[in-house]
Amino acid sequence: MLQKRKKVVTKIRSEDGKFAKVKDFHMLIDPYINELKNKYQSQIQVNAELLKNQRLTQTDYVTTQLFVPYQQIVPAFPFLTRSDPLGLSSLLN
Repeated sequence: MLQKRKKVVTKIRSEDGKFAKVKDFHMLIDPYINELKNKYQSQIQVNAELLKNQRLTQTDYVTTQLFVPYQQIVPAFPFLTRSDPLGLSSLLN
């Protein structure tokens, strides 16, 4: 995921000269995320009611994977944008 993000940022910087020296990551990636959202919005469905009714716990857990160099699994959930493209922020209140 992080390699893909780096590849996208490099591509954006090389294609549009005005972004060549921009240091704010979100200025680079937000338009790209919005473009993807617009392209795939007819294929994405979010069951907001199901998410809203989920009861979250604060139980810590660790997962491992056998026979690999790094056995602890770390989910690749980096925040890519500051916007709320799926409109889920209202569910967090």
